[in-house]
Amino acid sequence: MTRWLESYPDTARTAFFAELAAPATGTDAAGARNALLTLLRDTDTPQERQQLLLPQVVEHIATVLRLRADRFDANTSLVTLGLDSLMAIALRNRLQRELALDIPTTVMWTHPTASALTRYLLARLSPEQGHEDARPGAEPARAG
Repeated sequence: MTRWLESYPDTARTAFFAELAAPATGTDAAGARNALLTLLRDTDTPQERQQLLLPQVVEHIATVLRLRADRFDANTSLVTLGLDSLMAIALRNRLQRELALDIPTTVMWTHPTASALTRYLLARLSPEQGHEDARPGAEPARAG
């Protein structure tokens, strides 16, 4: 993607591609990321970690989809909200930067709601908890 954006600098400067072209690190972003990761690591229960991370994931989704975060709930399908392949890459990039994880783009399709995506990310952040959602081919947990 970087090579393509370099080949088309005028296109890369448009608002739509700005998220994809954004640098991977920054001092403010790194500080916020470290604070969030420390907070998640220091939280005692999985439910508390879910409550901390879910609003962050919803905010990233809302930003990428250009929606207000209060316009959808955490169990709304990302596809229903308008997620396409370029937006999935932008969302993945945002989450990777914030959580310092390597996240496959396909996760947006296999964990297609903010809730399911959050569970997946938490499982990746703390694999010792034995979460099913962290496995690459795992079925997303269903809201019940």
